[in-house]
Amino acid sequence: MDLPITFPQETDKIYKEALAFRRLSPDQRFQAILEVIALGAAMMKESPHKEAMLRLQRAHEAEWKKAQQELFARHGL
Repeated sequence: MDLPITFPQETDKIYKEALAFRRLSPDQRFQAILEVIALGAAMMKESPHKEAMLRLQRAHEAEWKKAQQELFARHGL
């Protein structure tokens, strides 16, 4: 069945966004990444599940700190 309207393929859309990102200067790329991070942080603040996300984030941070301490202790740093 042929529809009278066509929808863009997700792969085409992603490819075009990637090309646009590659055309940015390094400063613009960095700014775009910071904007995405800020958007994610804002979404987390407004989420009804923010307490669970904070607990998970703290647990990941504790794991990372433990791994660093073990690495530094093993290599005498």
